[in-house]
Amino acid sequence: MNRSYSLTRAEIVDVIKNGKPLHSLAFTMKTVSGESIKNIKIAFIAPKKIFPTAVLRNKAKRRAKEIVRKLLRDFKNAKYVFLLKKQAVEMDTKTLTEAFINGISLRKF
Repeated sequence: MNRSYSLTRAEIVDVIKNGKPLHSLAFTMKTVSGESIKNIKIAFIAPKKIFPTAVLRNKAKRRAKEIVRKLLRDFKNAKYVFLLKKQAVEMDTKTLTEAFINGISLRKF
């Protein structure tokens, strides 16, 4: 995914405060959608409290970004913030992909 899909800090704070949550085993997805949003914007957060080392934080974000990159065509124009959970690193890739697919398909826009 390139930078055009990235959220700014202010946008991330806005989505976390005002977004509609969807909980999954591997992540919590917060979404803000509306008529004024013209494209997809995505951010991934791997908290230091859950992932104590930078290696684990980066691994969780890398895995999630790759899965979302492959599923990007299924996303609607909105702002998304994925708050990753410990299971995002512990799950195998196939199970994690299924969790993302289920989370995206359950989301009511």
